[in-house]
Amino acid sequence: MVIARWTFTRLFRQALLLLAMALAGPAAFGQFNLRVDSFDPTFGPAGTTVMITGADFSGATSVRFGTAQADFQILSSTQIQATVPPDGETGPISVVNVFTTSSAAHFTIGPRITGFDKPIAGVGDTLRIDGANFINAQTTVKFGNVSANVVNVTAANQMFVTVPIGAVTGPISVSTFAGATVTSTNYIIANTAVILDFTPVLGTPGTQVVLNGGDFSNASAIRFGGVNATFNVTAISQIIATVPQGAVSGLIEVVTPSGTGSSLTNFTVLTPGPTFLTVTPPAGKPGDPIVLGGVNLTSVNQVTFNGVIAHFGVTADTQISAVVPTGAVTGPIVMHSPFGNATSPSPFLVESVITGFQPVGGVVGSQIVIDGFNLDSATYVHFNGVPAAIAVVAPNQVHATVPGGATTGPITVGFATGSNTTSNNFVVSTGDPIIIDFTPTNGFAGNEIVLSGVQFFGATAVLFNGAAASFGVTAHNQILATVPPDATSGPLTIVGPGGTNTTPEAFYVPPRLTSISPLNGVVGSEITIMGTNFLDTVQVGFSGSNGAQISAVFTVDNNTLMRATVPTNAQNGPITITAPGGIVVGTQSFGMVPRIDLVAPLWGPVGSQVTLSGISFEHAIRVEINGVTAPIVSNSDSHVTATVPNLAQTGPLRVFTSTTNAAAPADFVVTRIGDLALSLSNPRIVPNGQPVPIDLVITNHGPTVATGVRLALTMPNHFSFLSATGALATCSVEGNQVICTWPSVTNNVPAVPVRIVMTPNVSGGVHLGTILLTKIEPEDIPLNNSTNYIFSLATIADRNLVALGTNTNEVRVHWQFSGSPFILQSSTNELAPAMIWNDVPTNLITLFTNFDSQAISNLFKETAVGPRRFYRLRSP
Repeated sequence: MVIARWTFTRLFRQALLLLAMALAGPAAFGQFNLRVDSFDPTFGPAGTTVMITGADFSGATSVRFGTAQADFQILSSTQIQATVPPDGETGPISVVNVFTTSSAAHFTIGPRITGFDKPIAGVGDTLRIDGANFINAQTTVKFGNVSANVVNVTAANQMFVTVPIGAVTGPISVSTFAGATVTSTNYIIANTAVILDFTPVLGTPGTQVVLNGGDFSNASAIRFGGVNATFNVTAISQIIATVPQGAVSGLIEVVTPSGTGSSLTNFTVLTPGPTFLTVTPPAGKPGDPIVLGGVNLTSVNQVTFNGVIAHFGVTADTQISAVVPTGAVTGPIVMHSPFGNATSPSPFLVESVITGFQPVGGVVGSQIVIDGFNLDSATYVHFNGVPAAIAVVAPNQVHATVPGGATTGPITVGFATGSNTTSNNFVVSTGDPIIIDFTPTNGFAGNEIVLSGVQFFGATAVLFNGAAASFGVTAHNQILATVPPDATSGPLTIVGPGGTNTTPEAFYVPPRLTSISPLNGVVGSEITIMGTNFLDTVQVGFSGSNGAQISAVFTVDNNTLMRATVPTNAQNGPITITAPGGIVVGTQSFGMVPRIDLVAPLWGPVGSQVTLSGISFEHAIRVEINGVTAPIVSNSDSHVTATVPNLAQTGPLRVFTSTTNAAAPADFVVTRIGDLALSLSNPRIVPNGQPVPIDLVITNHGPTVATGVRLALTMPNHFSFLSATGALATCSVEGNQVICTWPSVTNNVPAVPVRIVMTPNVSGGVHLGTILLTKIEPEDIPLNNSTNYIFSLATIADRNLVALGTNTNEVRVHWQFSGSPFILQSSTNELAPAMIWNDVPTNLITLFTNFDSQAISNLFKETAVGPRRFYRLRSP
């Protein structure tokens, strides 16, 4: 279904359609048979729905009433439903697609007023009314309820009327058989004074009131209940007046030269105090919210319900929100203020109401307490329709006895004026109790536990793992029980008239820790914890660093005993037990016994430092060596370092905490002044290019072990390190020194051999080096801790001694010059077991040079006199 209005888009579509038809030729126009045959109804005001019948409506793009576009719906190719537009005019109905067709008959539209030729007119004056759809001789004009006798319609959009006698300011209506219209504003009739309405309708002196009506021209007075007021004529149809002091409720009057006009209703003059107008709702029960209406309510400082003070709040000057107070009875509501009181127009009805009953179930014969408000007039109580014996004990309480034959259902309390029935059922119990659930599942003594189940009425006992608890049955399916002081973790049991029922699950009471044995131990040791409620314990925690808990491996033997293994990283502090019932922290501090796993070094002199490695050292307060306190330098959980004290002697090493101590696996040896000796063996002559070995022996003559032993061999220039070997030695090269170290050298054991090998980077010459041996302890004989070594580098030729020939008078010996100053020696002890060699004086040796003055050989000559002689070359 299509709803259409004339738009530019439709104009465009129509133009395209015309263009298409023109291109198609004359035959295309013969396909359209647009026409309007009839419409129904034939008249009506704007907004009337009109059914138009005709042909070829499918492509309709517009429907017009006169020249006014109308909203329409194409129902079919032969029917259109249209709505008479507000600006429609009487005339034919037109339908447009490519072509336009109009109805033969006219649709008559109701009249419309658009204006007047003057804003005010007097009786007998001629008034021109402009509009549309006026019908000559069929148009009626009224001034209020007074009809105009002279009506002259000069055109469909214009007519002239004579203001009739009796006309007063008010709306003008125009009607024809097709409809009627009324002006939305009042037309002013001159020389008449009429107050049509005013706002507000009530107020205190000083309130401004707007008066509407007319003709207010030249008004000379405004009176409220006869008291003159100040005013301002803002228009011939409006006056703004101020309620004067002393005004009383009554009609408002306006005085004009043409007479006095009065308001149709009274204006209510309010006093400064509150005015009570409404109560919503007019009845309720204690606790219900009530809205009180009125004026001047901001000064209200108290609200009472038949004398009972209520909680309230002023939400506006015209509204108060209050709550029906406990103890209120039917009667007036009063607003109190410093300027006076105001009473409700009618009494407020306080309803009788049941607020609850206890217990919520029971067996026949049980006494039930019914609580509520305004119960003192109760005449009967029914348990699910069965009458019961009752006793009214207070205005808010009734006692009733569960009657024989009663069944589960509501309780009804009857009054002379009606009855009130509980929203909850009273349960009449007959079976054995069953616990279905309870919450919470853990708690302390004194905590309240809710048990849920069925058939709780008549219960005689509730037990917490056998301990009797105080309880109350609050419903047939609910009990409130208090954890007894002697409760322990375990199941809950309810005892009823027909039997007992025990939960498969445990109720957990927080664990209690009574003792720990022993109160100290090393990591890995086992302790015994005594107490209660250890069932299903989830954690045993030892104190850790920064407040952390270190979990321990544990075994729960029973509800009162468990065993735990002291964990790694545990520290001094209380033990914490976490169980489903809660967490308990022991009042005793468990002391961690330190354990020494390693001592390094195992010996040292006074003043040296010794480091103990192990666990539980963080609270170490001292270290002792054979009973003498060693000052602590630093400590952590796994290490403690101390200084070997004066007077310390070799013996046990212990570390102490505030509660316990631990000993090292072996004694600590305090070393003393001793004799560490060094001996040297090295070749005196080394062939050029060959490695030079230096053999050393270190001997500790005691009396104690020597620590921090260090051997430093200084290599000659132009020599490089090749290797170093020695038992338990650590060797390295630092510049031109070879350094070998030993943590310790034990006394009175075989000497420690060391071999250091160097490689020469030169040929020939005599080479010298030093060796120094040190240790931490003082040295008894320092002279045997250092030595020098010397050797020569030479070729085979350098060491070859040649006899140049002999005669009877002279011996001549020759050898090659080299960088090594070999020494010539002679001996006469031929083949003696111990030949005695003597150096030949150097001044007897001649040095030969070449043409370049370079030395090339040595020559020695001696006269052949005396016994036979032998010669040899010795290294420098």
